[in-house]
Amino acid sequence: MRAIVVSTTGGPEVLTYTDHPDPEPNPGEVLVDVAASGVNFIDVYHRIGRYPLSLPFVLGNEGAGTVAAVGEDVTGLSVGDTVAWAGVMGSYASRAV
Repeated sequence: MRAIVVSTTGGPEVLTYTDHPDPEPNPGEVLVDVAASGVNFIDVYHRIGRYPLSLPFVLGNEGAGTVAAVGEDVTGLSVGDTVAWAGVMGSYASRAV
């Protein structure tokens, strides 16, 4: 998959659009084909390190898309369902959990 990865904090030049391993859903999680990512000021704070995260990371904590796979113990969601989320990092990517 493709993702916007931050490997070091700094200005917009630290954003790297690159190949990144597909995430796998753990128990209680779903894998989503991302259709839209929220772009917010908090993403700038993460990028510049004001709110530090472990490096490297995939930016973005809001998004929407279609469920591509479900982990164990997931109830109420199925492959093909449309979902949206907030507060889960990794939405600046083609797939997210």
